[in-house]
Amino acid sequence: MSIEQARIFAEKKLFHKALPLLADLMAQKPPIRGAHLEYAKIVMSTTFKYLALEAARKEHTLFNCPEAKDFATSIEESMKAKQVRHTEHPLISLIVVAKSGEEVLWKRCLESISLQVNTKVEVCLISDTPLPMWGTLPSSVSLHPLASRPFSKREEITRALHIARGDIVSVIERPETVIGECGLLFIAAAFYAMPMADVIQSERTFRSDNLVFEPTRCHQPHWSQAVVLDAETLEPPTLLFSWRGVFFRRQALLNQLPFESDIEEALALDVAIKTLRSKPIHTLAIPVLLDETPSEGRSYQIGLREIAEAKSLISREKKRLKEKPSTSHPTTLDPFTKPNPDQKLPRVASNLLRGGRAAAPSISLVTSVLNGRDYIERCIDSILSQGYPNLEYIILDGGSTDGTQEVIKKYENHLSHWSSGPDDGHYASVQAGLTRSTGSIMSWLNADDCLTPYSLDLAAAIFTGAPHIDWLTGALCIYSADNQLEVGGIPSLSGEIYFNDGFDAPFIQQEGTFWKRSLWERAGGALDLRLELAADMELWTRFFQYSHPYALSVPLGIFQMRPGQRSEMFRHRYFVEAYRVIQRLKTIGIEHFRHPHPEETRLPIPVEPG
Repeated sequence: MSIEQARIFAEKKLFHKALPLLADLMAQKPPIRGAHLEYAKIVMSTTFKYLALEAARKEHTLFNCPEAKDFATSIEESMKAKQVRHTEHPLISLIVVAKSGEEVLWKRCLESISLQVNTKVEVCLISDTPLPMWGTLPSSVSLHPLASRPFSKREEITRALHIARGDIVSVIERPETVIGECGLLFIAAAFYAMPMADVIQSERTFRSDNLVFEPTRCHQPHWSQAVVLDAETLEPPTLLFSWRGVFFRRQALLNQLPFESDIEEALALDVAIKTLRSKPIHTLAIPVLLDETPSEGRSYQIGLREIAEAKSLISREKKRLKEKPSTSHPTTLDPFTKPNPDQKLPRVASNLLRGGRAAAPSISLVTSVLNGRDYIERCIDSILSQGYPNLEYIILDGGSTDGTQEVIKKYENHLSHWSSGPDDGHYASVQAGLTRSTGSIMSWLNADDCLTPYSLDLAAAIFTGAPHIDWLTGALCIYSADNQLEVGGIPSLSGEIYFNDGFDAPFIQQEGTFWKRSLWERAGGALDLRLELAADMELWTRFFQYSHPYALSVPLGIFQMRPGQRSEMFRHRYFVEAYRVIQRLKTIGIEHFRHPHPEETRLPIPVEPG
């Protein structure tokens, strides 16, 4: 491990390999010469260039490096040169309540604010630390002494909201926070472009231990009333509405005051609950600020007092409501979204597919549906159009009333079985279909998703030609909400990561995952029907205990993104269920099997040109 290796990776744009190397080199005592400067050069390509400035300064401090000093100077000059000093965008007020002893950490945050592209920013700094101990503060910062004795966050934030002059306000809670230099400009532009928007939440991002910028779980939360009032959000991995990255129109926020008198920690949740009675909370698909808290990426805890206050607020609001909380939420705002032509699926080598067709092991597929008239025909066609000769396809309808059954009837001569009637939910229906099935290879496909045109022949070829493989999945692939095909990379799957809360790094895409019946039976032969959203994830944990999956370089299934689907509306609940599964396994104890390096379980599939 050396700085030269990191530089080689960086030159090749292999930042995912360079950054972990640099993290180790920078953490050594003393740090390795050149590591901070190399990191600074990489971070210059992100929206958090302040971290590059910070790293370059540290390199100069440690090693008296002229190159690092010049680099830091050039960063400062370039950032100041880009500042927008005259704009019709609204003034943004940032409220900081700083505790004694946190001055150094907060000065780092305040300097990142002073280097914003958008200069229409003021900081209301509430602190009991006198000005001389702060030293020189940016001109945008006004210092105000604490007024409450004993300290009350509720009273101090309320006072700051009346001091603030900006049309847009936000509370910065954590001294580790760094503000991206363009972030506040995007926020101002979003409010300017959407005069009816009162609250906008930015994307949640953190910097991991290996210095990689990563999205948190539920990094683009959909704040419907149902999500905000879901008590399960208070369990790890926590999704609680907080001040972090949330911006308000000042007058709209003042209209929600006073805060509830018995609330001190869950103040932001109090505001969110009141706001959602009449206004939506929008999400902006841009990270405005960066948390220097690695645990944010996995499961993080909130204080016992905040949990108790949150439960109280949720309980009161549910009693106040006369109807069920609304599940509707606005579409995520993405200013970078541009219409792109559809990507194309790869053309898998025909000789490989012919081999799978010739072997033709029996494959069982199950689809469970309820009121899926608008999309089930595409799902059915994606399976039957492949003409696989040894297919058992079972469809179970939960008693649809929208014409779904009429669509299914068009294909009933090609189905092994179908029926319609009330069931006990999606997973119970899938379980019934899998129990009825007889194929040596198994899978299920949700009614709004589909298979790739070559998937059955390819799965047959791999299971037949590689007897040691018990289960496999394809490269990530989705249809976006506007039906654009997006083909992702081949996932790197590791049971070791999975069992250490890494079940979303990356997801194992259920559509397009196939397994042998023998593995299904060894792993219990049933889904965990106690779970509403994560039964597939729980099944993978059992599969992992007997065998490791192989990931193909081509997609096998395509996940359909669409507004209103359960996996979107209740994404946070999926994470809660998945976290419980992992914690249960840790409590029981898992007999460790050999964890192959993820590279060993990636299968490159030959493709033809075009």
